[in-house]
Amino acid sequence: MIGFNTLFHVTTAALGLALPIELAGKLVVAAYFVVFALAAIQLLDAVAAPRWRALLLLPLATGYAFAFGFVNFALGLAIQLLVLARVLRDDKPLPTALLALLGVYSHVLPSAIVYALLGAAVAAQRRPRAALPLLPSIAYGALVLVVHGTARQNAGYVAVEGDSTRVADKVARLFHFATGLRGDRVDELVVMAALAVALIAFLAPRARPAAPALSMLATAAALYLALPHVFFATAFVFERLAAVVILCAIVAAPAPRAALEPLLRSVAYVVALASSLLFLQSMLAARAELRDLDAVLDAAPSGRRVVGLVFQPHLPSFRLRAVLHAPAYYVARRRGEVAFMFDTVSLPVRPRRDRPEMQLPHLFELNPEQYDPSAPYARHFDLALVKSPNETLDPRVLMFRERPLERRVLARAGAYWLIETR
Repeated sequence: MIGFNTLFHVTTAALGLALPIELAGKLVVAAYFVVFALAAIQLLDAVAAPRWRALLLLPLATGYAFAFGFVNFALGLAIQLLVLARVLRDDKPLPTALLALLGVYSHVLPSAIVYALLGAAVAAQRRPRAALPLLPSIAYGALVLVVHGTARQNAGYVAVEGDSTRVADKVARLFHFATGLRGDRVDELVVMAALAVALIAFLAPRARPAAPALSMLATAAALYLALPHVFFATAFVFERLAAVVILCAIVAAPAPRAALEPLLRSVAYVVALASSLLFLQSMLAARAELRDLDAVLDAAPSGRRVVGLVFQPHLPSFRLRAVLHAPAYYVARRRGEVAFMFDTVSLPVRPRRDRPEMQLPHLFELNPEQYDPSAPYARHFDLALVKSPNETLDPRVLMFRERPLERRVLARAGAYWLIETR
């Protein structure tokens, strides 16, 4: 099985043959930013918009999907935006087709979103043949859905399939869902400023906006308002579209009146600079706030079987659950094995779950209080990497009913503990 929705995993694993796996992953994430920037420039070229507007798109690169850790989605979106630009410019079909296949392999959902935008754009241009290079990638995506769609890899989402949020709430929280990295939500203000530049251009145009770009904006907005939170056993669906709506608005904005353009260009430079500085500050904050986790991992023995129990998944500087899957770093630094929720059917290599000791509680990473020290999996994963609810509470009292304080602690730093479970 070659997997699907796994470009980040496969690329990182390939680089990991020659590099430390953490460095390999960081290089792939860095490559995502390069692809996103290239896609932004080429898409603006394709609709005859000025390149300086790419500066306004920069804060969207670290939006909700990226902040939530949906790296395959982010990679797939950036690649398919390149495909969109190539189709609009009528570039050579074979490279476009190959790039589109790579984008679908990265993630099916952003590919479907961008292809909906592309369909609206080529319809507005009245040249549907321009989309022919996408047929192989559409066929591949359809095959994935047919073969694996009934597997429902995220079975816990089936109960809320189709549940949505009120349209009024979606409109009110557009900037909330277009961002997600920072706990102080200053990044929302930066995205607001970027969209304000586009709105001023719409209100004071020098020329009419391009019909294909307007069609893409209308399609993105319709999808954002219509799609539910959970669709086809995939969660956070409409939330990932918020950044796409704003991206399309910035791309579709007409040329502003000549007197306004210098001012709007200056605002774009400020937006890009602010976005870059805020991202840098966030990464420096992450380094400081993860020092305790680094200390515990440095002290951990190698080659063990680890279960992660994260009772407090948040970091002070970040809005979303930044350390929910942090125990997986044990394998990256110490090898061994980790109990991990996201070993889904999409991954080309994953643990077998047909043995009793490998049958973990469903969504256990989200519910560490369900840990059962008498279960077969607790005997198999005999080392626990725990983040306590706070730095003063000993998590052993939450994990074990009998003589909890007799369990051996191998390492502790701040709220992070490494505990023998036997």
